[in-house]
Amino acid sequence: MNTLGKASPFAGLVSINNFFGRSGAVLASTAFPNPGDLQTYLLANPANSLNVYTSDHFINQGGVKIRSFTLNGSYTLSTEKAGNYTFATAGTVFDSYQYSASLGAPYYEYVGTGTDGGTGVQGTIPKYHFYTTATWNYQNWTVTLGNTYVSSVIDEGAGGPVYANLGKQGARIASYMAWDFQLAVQGDAILGEYAKGWDFSIGVNNFTDAQPPASFSAFSTNNADTGTYSPVGRFVYVSASVKM
Repeated sequence: MNTLGKASPFAGLVSINNFFGRSGAVLASTAFPNPGDLQTYLLANPANSLNVYTSDHFINQGGVKIRSFTLNGSYTLSTEKAGNYTFATAGTVFDSYQYSASLGAPYYEYVGTGTDGGTGVQGTIPKYHFYTTATWNYQNWTVTLGNTYVSSVIDEGAGGPVYANLGKQGARIASYMAWDFQLAVQGDAILGEYAKGWDFSIGVNNFTDAQPPASFSAFSTNNADTGTYSPVGRFVYVSASVKM
């Protein structure tokens, strides 16, 4: 309020003589329109501080500027004798993710970083994060190969202003890639009429047993961001369903 005068975003929350809206109250934007007026008023008489009233409202003082792209697409190739081949991908490309903790504070870029500093932006914000599949359908059989890809980031520890003041480059958190596989079949294709209406599948998630990339500064508790990268290694499953 003192720095900007009536241009301050808090001018409507400060008054003299009484709380704003009550008898005799005068808004600070009227009483102290110029930068420095509030300080002059307070220094003129120590008792004046008892005549300044502030309204405690919940105001989001921080700011976030995000620019990202969500992409998805698929293509199916049909053949007469070899079935259908479908290629699909979906993901996010972050161009910018800037955060300011308070009014007037500088914005810091978080794209391509892993942080956990309690600044309002915690976690990993990679440039690219995609899930891609290749599927083959032939008669009653379906085979799917899936891939999760997360681009590499920099381990900035607390991140934001804390990291910027250190003036040094953090360690690189390696890119992450995990592969899934599934084989599905309609029951009557292998058991005839006895299994009509049944579907069976067997699969392996993360069959390469990829582990979350190490991040010792930003995620010192687990040494990795288990919120972005799955902590579950190779997982084998079998499932069956029936349509009545």
